[in-house]
Amino acid sequence: MRWGLVPGWAKELRADSPLFNARSETILHKPAFRSPFRRRKCLVPASGYYEWQKSSLGGKIPHYIQLKDRSAFVFAGIWEIWMGPAGEDWLETVTILTKKSTGYLSHIHSRSPVIIHPSDYDLWLRAQDPPDRDIFKKLNKDLDHDLMSHQVSSFVSNARNDGAVCIEPTSETVMTKKEKTNQFSLF
Repeated sequence: MRWGLVPGWAKELRADSPLFNARSETILHKPAFRSPFRRRKCLVPASGYYEWQKSSLGGKIPHYIQLKDRSAFVFAGIWEIWMGPAGEDWLETVTILTKKSTGYLSHIHSRSPVIIHPSDYDLWLRAQDPPDRDIFKKLNKDLDHDLMSHQVSSFVSNARNDGAVCIEPTSETVMTKKEKTNQFSLF
């Protein structure tokens, strides 16, 4: 599946407004997410994820976040099928759900992905029409307290970069945009 949900009713693919995540608090009210939430939920496996913390200097500090035991986990996801205007092209797209960060993660970012505990996989994947408005209250455990993070290199801020270096701890200095610009200026 392609990352970034494209609503089934969209007339064309637009690169300028991808739906990379959906707020769990408003998912029932947004037309792009309503139908997938009722009928096309999925589990998106991960070993960790990145979040950028705002720095008092104006820059952003990248963090790698994972479970304390470093085991794999799954995000709550929804998916959709988009059909091209002539009907011959189709594309499956996916996005994850987010919620307000709690505990430890709230100092890094105000939002965090909804992580599904293994005991709740069936509850999450069950199609419901009308949708269960209280499903997020029924999920067994808030796993935010089982997460840990460490600062990583700004190397991860470029999507073309890959490799083990992306998750290695660092104490890289955060610079403001002006400092970064001046760093490469010739006097």
